[in-house]
Amino acid sequence: MVLFSVLLGITALFFLFLILKTVIKKEFCVLCVAVVISWLGLFALYFYGKFNDLLVLGILIGESVLGLFYVVEKNVRKEFTLFRLPFLLSLIFFVYSAITFMKSSNEFLKSVLFLTGLWGVFLLVYFYRANKSMSVFVNKIVECCKKW
Repeated sequence: MVLFSVLLGITALFFLFLILKTVIKKEFCVLCVAVVISWLGLFALYFYGKFNDLLVLGILIGESVLGLFYVVEKNVRKEFTLFRLPFLLSLIFFVYSAITFMKSSNEFLKSVLFLTGLWGVFLLVYFYRANKSMSVFVNKIVECCKKW
């Protein structure tokens, strides 16, 4: 019953925001807004103990994370696409932290240290990207998703 209710809610919000988009004449992704409003509502209900399906919540938030990733990727200069991996992993970390409230401080610390190190490595690669041998590596990273 939970999944059906969520699907029905997203559908209702989709059409509501589709009408609103026509009325206010502003450009935005109706589907994205419907999903975000849904998981924000479910997250609030989860916080107050009224909703407990973390799988559905995680799927919806994951959709928004990937959507945000693509929006940022589309709007940054090509040279910054080098940071795809640390950026996506950081988004996953923040969402995981929000959903679980990082019940394990050891897990939180390990994740923060890993992400800090990863960002550090990618920043070094970025600053040395003009080096001939490094530029081949940078191009492979930047072009990682271009064949799709």
